Amino acid sequence: MGIFATPDLGPGPCARRPVAGLDLLIEGADCAELRTEVRQRGPGAEELRVTAPGGTEALPARLRVSWSLPCLDIAAHWTPRSQEQPWIPPDWLPPRTTSLTRDAPVGCLIGAADANRLAYALAETTRPVRIWAGVSEETGEFGFRIEQEVHPGGPLRLLLDRSADHFADALDRIAGWWAEQHPAPAVPAAATRPVYSTWYSHHQRVDAAEVARCARAAAGLGCGTVIVDDGWQSADTARGYATTGDWEMDPAAFPDPAAHIAAVRADGTAYLLWYALPFLGRRSRAWARFAGRTLRYDHELDAAVLDPRHPEVRAHLVDRCAGRWRSGARTD
Repeated sequence: MGIFATPDLGPGPCARRPVAGLDLLIEGADCAELRTEVRQRGPGAEELRVTAPGGTEALPARLRVSWSLPCLDIAAHWTPRSQEQPWIPPDWLPPRTTSLTRDAPVGCLIGAADANRLAYALAETTRPVRIWAGVSEETGEFGFRIEQEVHPGGPLRLLLDRSADHFADALDRIAGWWAEQHPAPAVPAAATRPVYSTWYSHHQRVDAAEVARCARAAAGLGCGTVIVDDGWQSADTARGYATTGDWEMDPAAFPDPAAHIAAVRADGTAYLLWYALPFLGRRSRAWARFAGRTLRYDHELDAAVLDPRHPEVRAHLVDRCAGRWRSGARTD
């Protein structure tokens, strides 16, 4: 297409396939051949699957898929980062990289009356994917280019939806497509009800009596959960993290955690504790045990970040989350 200044993949196989009425160029590197398949996914929607025999875990195949369409009746380009770039992008902007911890490989061209013009998504939601998308000022075409490594056992899967439905409906179908591969975990009923957090009024100054009082008042307003925010784990109210890491309720403010939590739950209110889980404060008891098993130290926070690569660190974090120190009291 010639609209993105991206480096060549190098010598390798290439193919063209029509998908959802679009002409897709598929290129590969570090592979011997490309095998493509197109599956119907509903009115106006099709899924492209590309496998590339020859790749290994050490040297996975690299695939690139490109396509374009006339930039007509397009009012917006929605992505999970639309708040950073609320306009229709030009094709010379750098790509966005998605991964498990950043963004998601999905987007949608939106026309008049919020109608979908092209919703697109990749099935790869864990490993990095690079996505270029933008208008060519010379040709007036909206072009796309995606690059993904394909490891053995996993094809590149691209879904294109050109239905004229409301764009939110097209995105909802993409979420369902992802859920086929990654079923959503069960959501507890308490997670669907309004929540009150102690941070709104108390910040770090919390104790058992005040939490119980606020939980009752919040329940009367329709809240089903109370979040006991920062402050429950320490008498220090200096807004730092020097005392984090032990994750035990401050005995002065919460002398009997199990009884306190049980009393709040007896009123029908779910109880949730705030954690800044990876922090290891310099003044915590756990500091002496884990000071050599951290990723970095933040002087401003006066705390280090624990390194979960160590089994003993993972065991400590699981133990703190499981709340075994609360004498068996559940906090869900």
